[in-house]
Amino acid sequence: MPSSLLYFLKFLTNMLMRILMFWRFLYSIYFHLAKTLVIIFFGGSIILVCSLLTLFFVPRPIRETVSYHMGVAWGSTILFLSGIRVQFYNEAALEPGKHYVFAGNHQSSFDIYLFFKYLPQSFRWIAKKELLYIPFLGWAMYFMGQVFVPRSDSQKAAFALKKALEKIKAGISIAIFPEGTRSPDGNLLPFKPGAFALARLSRLDIVPVVIKNAHRVAPKGKFVLDPRVKVELKILKTLSHKDKEAAEKVRDYYLEELKQK
Repeated sequence: MPSSLLYFLKFLTNMLMRILMFWRFLYSIYFHLAKTLVIIFFGGSIILVCSLLTLFFVPRPIRETVSYHMGVAWGSTILFLSGIRVQFYNEAALEPGKHYVFAGNHQSSFDIYLFFKYLPQSFRWIAKKELLYIPFLGWAMYFMGQVFVPRSDSQKAAFALKKALEKIKAGISIAIFPEGTRSPDGNLLPFKPGAFALARLSRLDIVPVVIKNAHRVAPKGKFVLDPRVKVELKILKTLSHKDKEAAEKVRDYYLEELKQK
């Protein structure tokens, strides 16, 4: 076989392999993108309808119980559809009938679903107002009675804090991300003071919740999922709302857990 023909065949084979790899890459991207869209809009539409039905047709005395189980079902469904594997640990001895401030580190948009599935009691989110404008997710959270905080308006933020305190007085726990936003690389961001101020004002003890590897499943700024990564969620021992060093201790707990392999 002439060397020129052999060279041409090698070149052609190499080009075909590159084209196949490129198309495989595109397929992977669009498959994960389509899967993400289905999860968000299908799961979100279900919980939106259920939230409205609960709001208008479920009697008030049992509405909170129904809302809790609805949140568990929502979180479980989204995590199941996404294929995300979760390792769950619970070190907290929570007292029945007592309410808490659940404070978690924030790594991805899926942290919300992890909280809904694994927290052992009903709660309300203290969430940034921008979530309200996300189709289905934001609407569902609104009808479920979550508290949205505008970060750029201190007066409205104070009003939102007052609403949170009213919910606490009504016998509801609160969940909040002290960092205020997602970490793009999984490293801990500076804390906002709101979570710990809320614990002091409401006299609710703090339950640290640590999430690991979620930033690798659904990275900030990317609209695709990578379900090959195992996520860990751990509920740690409670801290008293009277502890003046609660913020520092929670941060130390997070750092200690996040550095463990």
